[in-house]
Amino acid sequence: MTGLKVIAHALRMVWRNRYEAIQIGLIPVALMIAASAVLRMHEGPLWSMAHAQSFEQVVLGAFASEEAFMLMLVWVFATIWFFVNWHRFILLGEYPKGWLPRLHRNEAIAYLIASARLFGLGAVVLFVLIFVTGVLGEALFNLFIFGVFALAFLLYRVSPVLPAAALGQKMGFGAALLATQGASLTILLVMVFRYASSRLLDTAVAGAADINGGLGLGVFMVLTFVLSLINVSILTTIYGHWVEGRPLD
Repeated sequence: MTGLKVIAHALRMVWRNRYEAIQIGLIPVALMIAASAVLRMHEGPLWSMAHAQSFEQVVLGAFASEEAFMLMLVWVFATIWFFVNWHRFILLGEYPKGWLPRLHRNEAIAYLIASARLFGLGAVVLFVLIFVTGVLGEALFNLFIFGVFALAFLLYRVSPVLPAAALGQKMGFGAALLATQGASLTILLVMVFRYASSRLLDTAVAGAADINGGLGLGVFMVLTFVLSLINVSILTTIYGHWVEGRPLD
């Protein structure tokens, strides 16, 4: 039940603050979309975006060339710029002024470090899973899938370190795990929701692109903006409820 409340709260957060959301996210998300679209051109024409470029795909493709790596840095910069401002708007009441969001340098660096720690944790665990599966054989492939799922669950449990960094506060993995005790079922539901929404994005973009290339690109841009808002709002809600004790109603 709490999981549904978290998702509903995040959706209400976006809707109630839709004007501020556009002010805060329009330029950063435009950069994210541009970087993603250009990366997509490494595989094929821009108008044939049959599958949305997720962050994971961006990271995996980032080492294909120096240009791709630079585009990934643009993606990361734009994402942190957007997320830090959104966290601070919702949790601190810092309203945007104009259409160029503030660049909170210290908090953005802290957010980058926290993100790198999460990425490093995920990379180490994933490497171990791949190594074990390679040694023991493909018969344990289902165990590998379960391990990836458990890793995603762990990363959500420690995700409060990101909003904390945006607020200029220090939070370690241990403190985040302690704060999110009892949130397991909620996080599982959030993971299912995020997976379903990403698949919806893929399907919608592919269907629109089959009709018209320009329509596919337009759908990709709109849904990327909306889903980015929902994802950052879910992180904000998890932090606000389990760390700060804010109500979900």
